[in-house]
Amino acid sequence: MINEETGLLVDPQDTNELAEKIAALLDNADLRIDMGKKGLERFKKYYTINIFESHMTETFNKILNNNKKNI
Repeated sequence: MINEETGLLVDPQDTNELAEKIAALLDNADLRIDMGKKGLERFKKYYTINIFESHMTETFNKILNNNKKNI
């Protein structure tokens, strides 16, 4: 999550800050929509099953290639 781009970070102990951020989102439909769209774009770019699979395959191939060098 990118603060103020794909969501809003708050101090977990600060209930006033949480209330302010919730109110800001309730008062600003454009902000909600923009953050939602950017969050979805970020999810599709970094967190889909295809991306995960690609990263895992790349990681396993690096491990296997390093092990071949050590044999």
